[in-house]
Amino acid sequence: MKMRKFAAVLLAIVLLCAAVPNVAFAQDNFSFDTAKKISLNTTTACMGSGRSVYYKFTINEPGYIQITIEHEYDSAYLYCKLYDDPQKSHIQFLVSDKESIIAKGNKIGFDKGTYYLGIESESNYNDLEFDLTVNFTPADDWERERNDNVVTANDLKLGEVMHGTIDYNNKQDYFKFVIPSDGMYKLSMTHEYSEGSSYGIYAEIETYDGTKEKRVDTMSCFNDYGQTSKTFSLSAGTYYLWLDSQLCSADYTVRIDKVKSSSGGSSGRISINIPFVSFSVRGTLSSTSMPSIPTSSSMLLTRSTA
Repeated sequence: MKMRKFAAVLLAIVLLCAAVPNVAFAQDNFSFDTAKKISLNTTTACMGSGRSVYYKFTINEPGYIQITIEHEYDSAYLYCKLYDDPQKSHIQFLVSDKESIIAKGNKIGFDKGTYYLGIESESNYNDLEFDLTVNFTPADDWERERNDNVVTANDLKLGEVMHGTIDYNNKQDYFKFVIPSDGMYKLSMTHEYSEGSSYGIYAEIETYDGTKEKRVDTMSCFNDYGQTSKTFSLSAGTYYLWLDSQLCSADYTVRIDKVKSSSGGSSGRISINIPFVSFSVRGTLSSTSMPSIPTSSSMLLTRSTA
C-alpha cells in the first residue's frame, strides 16, 4: 500500500511539472505593459525572437544614460528603440549587427522617471541571446529630454556649461535663457567629431511671444572648426537657443557668457591744449577758477582716462 501511494504521489508530481512551463526560459515581455524591469549599471542576459521584447528601467535623479548591447552571432541584427513615453515615438535608435556585435548608443540626458526599451531581433536563429546594459551617471549639467520645442526647453544659466546629445533621431534641442541687461553676449559651442567633415550643429537664437518664434541670429559649429563661438548684441529679455543636427550624431556643449566691456571709467582729470597755452585742471571747473583762455582760431579739449 505504501509503495502504491508513493508511486501515485510521484506520478502526480511528474504530471504537474509537465504542465508548468519552464520558468527559466518563459518570456512574456512582448508589450510595454509587460516590460521586464532591469537594473541600472548592471548587465542583463536577454532573449530575443522575431517579436519585439520590452524592458524598463527607473531613474531616481537627473543624469544621463548610455545603452550597450552585445551578442556573439555573425549573422544577426538587433534593433533597440528608447522611449520616454509609450504613447510617443522613440527618442533614440540603436543597431547591433554582424559588423558591430557590441553597439553603444550616444549618451542621452533624462530627468527622473521610468523609461522603456523595445528590442527586435532579426537573425537565422529562432532565439537570440544578448547582453543588455544601461549605464547611468548622475549629472546636473546635462540636458533633459524631451527638450525639442520652446515649451519643453531646458533652462540655460549664463556662465554655465550645458552638455547634450544630438543625432539623427533626436535632431533638435531647445534651451531657454534670460539676458539681465543690454549688452554683448558670447555663445560658445563644441561637439565631438562626427563622421563627415561637413557635419555639425546649427544654432539659432530666437525670441518667442507665445505663438511665434522669431530668429535673432545664427551660428554653425562643424567638424572643420571643432570649437566655435560668436558674439551677439542682445537686449534684456528672455531668449531661446535652438540646436539642429546637420547630419551630426555627437555629444556637445553650449555656454553663454556676457562679454566684459574693454573701456575704463574716467579719472576726473581734464587736459586742455591750445596753441598758446597748455595746463591741467583737477576737480570741479568754475568761472572763478578757470583761467582766461586767449581768443584763438581753434583749440582741442581732451579728457584723459589715465
